[in-house]
Amino acid sequence: MKSEFKDKWHEAMKVQLGKLQDAKAYEIAPRPPSGCTVLPGKWVFDLKINKDNEVQEFRARWVICGNRQRPGFDFQESYAPVARGETMRLFLSMVAVNKMIIEQVDYTAAYLNAMIDDRVIYMRQLTGFETRGLDGEKKDEICLVLQALYGLRQAGHLWYETLANALRDMDFQPLLDEPCIWIHREKQIWILLYVDDTLIAAFKAAEIDWFKTMIPFRYKDLGKPARFLGSSLSRNNENGAIFLNQAAYTEEVVVKSGLQDASHVYLPMKTGYKCPDITRDPKDKDVRGQNNKDIQREQNDDDDVASWAYDKPSVSKEEASAFMEDIGELGWLADKSRPDIAVAVNKLQRRTSAPRQEDIDALKQLIRYLKGTKNLGILLGRNGDNNDLVGYVDASYQDCEDGKSTEAYIFFHAGSPISWNSRKEEIVARSSTSAEYVAMDGAVREAMWLYKVMKQMGIHQDLPITIFTDSDNAHTIMKKDNFAKATKWLDARYHFVRHAVRTGIISFTLIPSAENVADALTKPLGREQFERMREIMMYSEGKK
Repeated sequence: MKSEFKDKWHEAMKVQLGKLQDAKAYEIAPRPPSGCTVLPGKWVFDLKINKDNEVQEFRARWVICGNRQRPGFDFQESYAPVARGETMRLFLSMVAVNKMIIEQVDYTAAYLNAMIDDRVIYMRQLTGFETRGLDGEKKDEICLVLQALYGLRQAGHLWYETLANALRDMDFQPLLDEPCIWIHREKQIWILLYVDDTLIAAFKAAEIDWFKTMIPFRYKDLGKPARFLGSSLSRNNENGAIFLNQAAYTEEVVVKSGLQDASHVYLPMKTGYKCPDITRDPKDKDVRGQNNKDIQREQNDDDDVASWAYDKPSVSKEEASAFMEDIGELGWLADKSRPDIAVAVNKLQRRTSAPRQEDIDALKQLIRYLKGTKNLGILLGRNGDNNDLVGYVDASYQDCEDGKSTEAYIFFHAGSPISWNSRKEEIVARSSTSAEYVAMDGAVREAMWLYKVMKQMGIHQDLPITIFTDSDNAHTIMKKDNFAKATKWLDARYHFVRHAVRTGIISFTLIPSAENVADALTKPLGREQFERMREIMMYSEGKK
């Protein structure tokens, strides 16, 4: 190791080795007969940074190269549920509204609590810590894996099942529609799981203490949560509201891009930005049933029309790679705490495999916008006196060059956004009314999921759930018994929307376009309109 911090890294490696040995995660064994797979492993290094952006800890983790495992032979099940951003926000919003106490624990070497099933897994010895003979030479020995080491394809699954069994023994039950939220009905304890992190909420501190006493795993008691799922959390002691923000992560993105000294801009994306779509599969068929390659043959005399289907990068390989990495990081940000950049990220994601200079410039604009707004976040439980669930839905008709539209929805609980989505529709809508109607399908399905989670947590939500739309025609269709000409060609699943309305689960309310918050998630807006919508969605901690 050539790093100037090699002593600190080596010490971190010894700490990891000690944890593995204490957990009896493996045992030294003779090399197995030929034909048996012996998985390699590697050291992965990381730094733990505190809230002041200072190095708090050097970390090293030994990871098995699970990519060498054979499905059905070396492992069977690998699925493990992970809490989504909307799950976290809904959970925290209900904690805030109900003024519950909340604390956090971080399980120590979580995966090492899970035993390997009846499969035999061999691993090479840890690099730098191999067994040696009296002559100092490395012994021809390997490791028999006993615990779910990081990197194993089934490790997450085994850990979740181990934790789930322990929670059931404590009389917790998972929600039917969200396996990362568990409830203790009698003690009124809610917990939210995210791999090795757990948020614990209760009305009495004694109930949280009971949980910490009963859980059979070693953990770090983090007290009041300050960070979860990559987000900073802070709480208003007066009204219980929880402020969720990713300022530190945003700063990292800005510095990494080299734009820390650039001036900030007021919009995440220019209204005139054009995004030729390159994500379309040539095997797909358009609304006429023609193959895309056939269409291109018809249009090959007009390169401006057809070239989008087989676009190539117009920037260097290094720039294209950096573009893809930056968009991935911004996607995480848009998903967790920044609905105001959702549409900009969505449009740029369509260009990741073949960015142009215009896309690089649009990315820089977005990062410069984030530089000036890094302190924005979401105040969960913002309006504790009214904890109703309401949504907004909208569509931007045929704004994609393959003729598809962009749809979006955003849902608020207690005045704060908890779930949002901006994406290209799956089909080519034949009219703006149809595009709006298709968008309603996704919004209705999300509303019903949110309602079920709230109900299973014991939170009352009046029906119908209100979803606001600015489409007069789509709104009218809901009230008709017969299908309108504009929508009769749609797949039957979209008429699930009509069923939800007729059965009293959903109610669509017509509003002016200027009041539809989802409009900010379908297309880039001008500054005045964008800032008005952002005022509804976002919050700054220093705001009065």
